[in-house]
Amino acid sequence: MKKLNKHLLISFLFLSIASFAQKIKIKKGVVLIDKVESALIKEEGRNDYTYSDLNTKKPVFRSKLVTEKISEELIKQWIEVSSPDGSIKTEIPYEMLTFSLSMKKVFTLLFLKKYKLIQKGSIDHNAVKSFFEEERPLISQEVKQLVAGEIKKATQEKIKLEAKKEELGKINFKIDYINKYIYSGEIPYDFHEEKPNLELVYPNMIGSYTSQKSVGSAYSGTILTFYDLDQNKIAIVKPGGYNEKEVNLVQQSKKFTYKADFNSDFSDYNVGQQVKEAVEQLYLNDIYLRNQYRDNKLVAKDLAKEKLNKEIDKFKYNTINFYDVKGYFIDENNQKVDGLITIWFENVKNNFGSDITHYDASFLGKVVKIKTKENNLTLKASGKKVSFCINEEGKSEKCFKSIATKFLGLNYQFVLVLDENDSNISFYKDYDSGIVYLKKTNKPHAIMLSKRNVKSNSKSISKYLECPEMREKLMTLDYSNLNELYKIKELYNNLCKK
Repeated sequence: MKKLNKHLLISFLFLSIASFAQKIKIKKGVVLIDKVESALIKEEGRNDYTYSDLNTKKPVFRSKLVTEKISEELIKQWIEVSSPDGSIKTEIPYEMLTFSLSMKKVFTLLFLKKYKLIQKGSIDHNAVKSFFEEERPLISQEVKQLVAGEIKKATQEKIKLEAKKEELGKINFKIDYINKYIYSGEIPYDFHEEKPNLELVYPNMIGSYTSQKSVGSAYSGTILTFYDLDQNKIAIVKPGGYNEKEVNLVQQSKKFTYKADFNSDFSDYNVGQQVKEAVEQLYLNDIYLRNQYRDNKLVAKDLAKEKLNKEIDKFKYNTINFYDVKGYFIDENNQKVDGLITIWFENVKNNFGSDITHYDASFLGKVVKIKTKENNLTLKASGKKVSFCINEEGKSEKCFKSIATKFLGLNYQFVLVLDENDSNISFYKDYDSGIVYLKKTNKPHAIMLSKRNVKSNSKSISKYLECPEMREKLMTLDYSNLNELYKIKELYNNLCKK
């Protein structure tokens, strides 16, 4: 039975696919769909076809592939569809719904499957009418704008290139082809007679290079490797065909080529001429050696930091953190100081729930920053009796205190004050997790109260408060209710206070 079901399922899937995948053939100007004659097609020119009604033989619409080169990297193609007399025109994206070497089939499948202009047996005249009535953005207009943009860009690049060529004439790169150093302007020593003193700073030195013969390559010549003043490998120049040089920009993973005027490498001087030409080409392509790579990295780092800060600003108010909120703090000497309070209790997340900031447990809920009129202060949660209060507009005052919890030693953090009205017992809450803590005034640390584990609570509380008499009564409390928790003070004062 299982085998039969399996065969039935396979047969059903096969029939479904077969019914969807209609077969198109074009034979002697006739479009056949599943062997049924459905339309006439006439080739007007290259990738230019007129579709006619099978019965009346009258043209219904014409379609033509348009190709426009926008730049060396970008070519745009679309299909212009028009009425037979050309009075109505529209444009649709060129798409290949299936691979075919026949453009007639590519066009026909598009009009059959996507636009439903052709159906098995005929052209759908109503569909054609609706097709032309539908408003579509003109792809040709978009292409015109792209071409105009490329022309403007090319013009700007040409102006920039001409300006750089003018700059090159003023710089006049010089090559110490014996010691293999590169200078902008005159070399500050006679390199034929002496070596450069590298302990000195030559303000116009921009980098260095190495040269070696090309071995095992299709093209013979010299390979040049350029280094900046920080000894970063910046570019490798290799010989190519027809006096062409291929430049590999190592740190950018980019390449460019140029036609070389100097290819001789019979002497160091000849290689030096190649080096000068290559350095000039690097300059024209915005590669200046010196400390450019290091400086660009610093700029990129600053930009990344700026981008991160913008992203943090976008999402930070979705957190429970406080940023420059009016308030005050009280130091260990019980002195009150007004200021703007900032404290992080959680990391900022983006829309996908991923952390944008990456503060760890040593910072979150443990460091508070206060801006006062005089200066900026940073307080860390510690054994010192420090606290601060937040006064948000339209909200009741929230106060936080530094207390210790016992976890692998004493762990200090700022917690929300819930109740400090009793001289013996106080209650606090972790502002992020919502965990409630109980603290006895004369104890160095607070204990955590579980919302569910009543038995564990009654045992730990009675032990912590050194009052076994209250353990049974503690078993009756609802630890998920704050008002119930406050009854612990009453139980302690009635049963345990000595």
